[in-house]
Amino acid sequence: AISFINVPGFSTSVLSKDLFVAAITIAIIGILESLISAKIADGMTKTKYNRNKEVLGLGLANVASGLMGGIPATAALARTALNVKSGATHKTSAGISSVLIAIISLLFLAQFKFLTLNIVAAILVFVAIKMVKHEHFVHLFRHDKKAFFISVLVAVITVVEDPIIGILVGAIIALLLFVNELSKGQAEVSVNKNKDMMYYVDNEHFGELKEHGEVLVYRFAGILTYINSLSHIENVERINGPHTVVLSFRHLFYVDLDGLDALEEIVEILEAKKIKIMFTGISASLQSLVNSKTFFGKLQKKHLVFERTSDALKKLKFVA
Repeated sequence: AISFINVPGFSTSVLSKDLFVAAITIAIIGILESLISAKIADGMTKTKYNRNKEVLGLGLANVASGLMGGIPATAALARTALNVKSGATHKTSAGISSVLIAIISLLFLAQFKFLTLNIVAAILVFVAIKMVKHEHFVHLFRHDKKAFFISVLVAVITVVEDPIIGILVGAIIALLLFVNELSKGQAEVSVNKNKDMMYYVDNEHFGELKEHGEVLVYRFAGILTYINSLSHIENVERINGPHTVVLSFRHLFYVDLDGLDALEEIVEILEAKKIKIMFTGISASLQSLVNSKTFFGKLQKKHLVFERTSDALKKLKFVA
């Protein structure tokens, strides 16, 4: 028998809630670090990795490690960067590295105990410095200060506390900022008066308009969900003056049930203001949702649903 392979025994008695929590935590951290390492390697080599293969390989490696009594395996940021900086251009470099690690572990591990920690630290610091691109941070500071300060925060937490905690904190803050941006709702608004267009603004500047003309075209963009529906409702509540509002859905690619309820509320707000409503650019997926709503049936009976916004404006005798 080979003495260095020790397959551990298994017993259902070791199964517990704490064990599953620890296993899931380690799995998430391992996946995050592996994908980040692959992303860094892509940036250095101008290649593109396969996420599915990366995670599958990580899973197989951890199964093998566990069966042999080893600790969880994951990609390493510093080792990946050093590998690329050393001139590696093919995935076989990782295979060669694993073979050399096995040889060192089996034959030369006793000699490596004389390698002092300050030398190891110097190697890691050198590799870490090489991973940082000065131009990248200058670009972030000039064009995206939020991302720049998140990067600085993650770097501080990584040095003071732990790299994994830094990554998790950075990912959570970035996710919250992303959701905050989504909550603003994406839309474009054109104000028409005297048979011509007066203004064309995006959602961010809609509140600055002093006059809403005779016909206002409100173009939904992106998604309409629970996250951003309130933003659209608040925009519609600001509308004052036009006799007709054209709601365009040409650039709306996803609507959930909360978004559909918000759309019904938007129609009720406009009707309460005695404003005529027209629908344009309804996709097949949105059509299947609004067909169940009473307000849409009423608009269809009044022939106020059009394929294109230009058709609605022509009916109103406005320039398309």
